[in-house]
Amino acid sequence: MLLAGCSSGSSAPTRTSPLDAAISSVSTARAHLLSAVDATQAAATALDRTDALCVKGQGQAARRSFLASQPLVRTARQGRSRLVTSLPSYTGALQSLQRASTEVDGQKRLALARVVRDGRAEATAIERFRGALAGLWPAYDRLLAAEDTWSTRAVGGWYRTTAEGAAAYAVLVGRQRPALQAARQALAAAVTALQGPSETQSATLAAADQVLGAKPQVSKGRACTVSSNPGDSGLAQQVLRECEAAVPRVTAVWGSRWSRSVELLLAGSGELAALVPGGGDLTKVAALVSGQQVYVNAEPFRLLSAAGRRVVITHELTHLATGPSGRSPAWVSEGFADYVGHSGAGLPVAEAAQELASDVRAGRVPTGLPTDSDFTDSAAARPQAYAQSWLAVSLLARNHGVPALVRFVRQVRDGDTDRVMRAVFGTSVAAFTASWRAELRRSLA
Repeated sequence: MLLAGCSSGSSAPTRTSPLDAAISSVSTARAHLLSAVDATQAAATALDRTDALCVKGQGQAARRSFLASQPLVRTARQGRSRLVTSLPSYTGALQSLQRASTEVDGQKRLALARVVRDGRAEATAIERFRGALAGLWPAYDRLLAAEDTWSTRAVGGWYRTTAEGAAAYAVLVGRQRPALQAARQALAAAVTALQGPSETQSATLAAADQVLGAKPQVSKGRACTVSSNPGDSGLAQQVLRECEAAVPRVTAVWGSRWSRSVELLLAGSGELAALVPGGGDLTKVAALVSGQQVYVNAEPFRLLSAAGRRVVITHELTHLATGPSGRSPAWVSEGFADYVGHSGAGLPVAEAAQELASDVRAGRVPTGLPTDSDFTDSAAARPQAYAQSWLAVSLLARNHGVPALVRFVRQVRDGDTDRVMRAVFGTSVAAFTASWRAELRRSLA
């Protein structure tokens, strides 16, 4: 995140000044490092997803998942090399920034000193992450080979039944399991250890931007525009790509009666708290809509998998397209946004709705559709409420078709839910709730 075209009064540095060069170098090297970390997490998540399908003996699904993971694995491999090359570049750029900060004085110089200080702490954390990765990734390489071998055999007819395939996979990876579990725990610990220093540096960079009067970077596509701090250029491009892909997905379901021109702002939690008053605790919120603006929270969004980013951006664009929910219950508005968000994302229901699946398997099937209070920040079972709503709306779409679902979402904003449900679907809320609870048991238990 940092600063472009700094100003120091009458002695403002030019675009070719050492300070501008150092700023550009810090931003570029940091973006490369964080994208490498992102790529590693995305690849690990994809391999873990394939592993879960192999464990269940689901050969066709596992092979599709394995093939889909390969671009992520290649990108992660490149990212691990980039960690080696870009880390010295980052520390060197911070050193150059420290020297060049003599071009400014007062609060501006102090802000740059804090960037250097927190950048060095972040660089140390990244070096530890890289060291941990060197020790843990061989377990993922072995998992990759096992998934390839097993899924190739599975689609080639080696196993007569799902159970036989699952048993064969258990034998194939059995000795690897302890090392793989240790690798997963080590990766989670490494990511957690890096998160704090990176969030601190992001906040420091954002504060420096304000002191130095930096203009936001603007990334434009055909339908979407992303404004961000300059140092978040890599993440801004990812947000832009997700948005450009999400616009036609939303339009395919909702129709063309919305602007299809989207303004997004990518910022840190602290900045968003100031920009979205009354938004509550935003530290773990990856994105939200306020008015006609989509706000993306850099820190939690950065930690999402590729599929997670797709779901989040499409979800928020659905809210933007549908507009104010009026008197619609939250389970309809949030469930519809999740329905559009998950469409085509390829996430298994049990994985995307882990908390709800655990509840259902334990016999805790919800007795009714979520209430509006279930979606508040303080709600203990907020993830379950979103999953319940998504599966409820998905059931309506499956039973009655997408056009009828869209009519329902449009009409329920102005009327009684039970009356509109009877008019559109020919069933009552009570009857639908009973069928939805049965579907939860069937799909999750």
